[in-house]
Amino acid sequence: LPKRWDQAHRISYKGKGRTLIGIYMLNSLLTLLTLSIYRFWGKTKVRKYLLGSTELMGERFAYTGTGKELFVGWLKAVGLMIVLFLGPNLLARFVHPGFGLAVMPILMVIIPLAMVSSRRYRLSRTMWHGVRFSFNGQIKDYIKLYVKGSLLRLVTLGLYSPYFHVQKEEFWRTNSYYGSGAFKYTGEGRDLRWYFIKSMLLTIPTLGLCWFWYSAKEARYDWENTSFGGLSFSSDVTGRRMLGFHAGNLLILVVTLGFGLPLGW
Repeated sequence: LPKRWDQAHRISYKGKGRTLIGIYMLNSLLTLLTLSIYRFWGKTKVRKYLLGSTELMGERFAYTGTGKELFVGWLKAVGLMIVLFLGPNLLARFVHPGFGLAVMPILMVIIPLAMVSSRRYRLSRTMWHGVRFSFNGQIKDYIKLYVKGSLLRLVTLGLYSPYFHVQKEEFWRTNSYYGSGAFKYTGEGRDLRWYFIKSMLLTIPTLGLCWFWYSAKEARYDWENTSFGGLSFSSDVTGRRMLGFHAGNLLILVVTLGFGLPLGW
């Protein structure tokens, strides 16, 4: 909900479930007939529809990516994975098994690399009001953040998670641009610390359902601490609504044998 002084504008979705189902079924058929190659073009069609059906202040968002770009990006990723993983595996097999341990550090680099590259691509292909979004975060910076945060979360048995979450959100949001203007994020991990600890304590008594409430709190906190120029943001998502959303999606999937998946999007 972007707010400018005393005005509030809600982001709304105008898409139709039946239209998505049609796109989904056609994509599934063509993906099958092309031995999965069409899935990149199918994913692009879904993104175009979802963003084109999202409206803010009377104007729709637009997605300009192409299936060819996704396909070429996938080929590059596969080539990189082969190069990075083939070496350690061959060395582990023919030289010494200890070389197999190199796979873990490689994963700690590959995962953040993929996340930053994906974010940069998707924002660069997203527009609103004729102006394009962009992402300027550096891969090396996120690798450092990701490795440090993952290790600290492991050492602290998860207690570092709120701080890690805020650090990641700061990276994603402050490096995101709309035109030449950057978003800002002012969150601090200590603000979420107690909510996280409380959720950990309630995990068993609530059979894990308490994490829907924590996720909602996290989402509200992130948007309340995000700003852009003279705009501030807020979210009204609640734990009950998140639980109902996921439970409803699961029911739809079961009843429709998976064909109702687009209705949950």
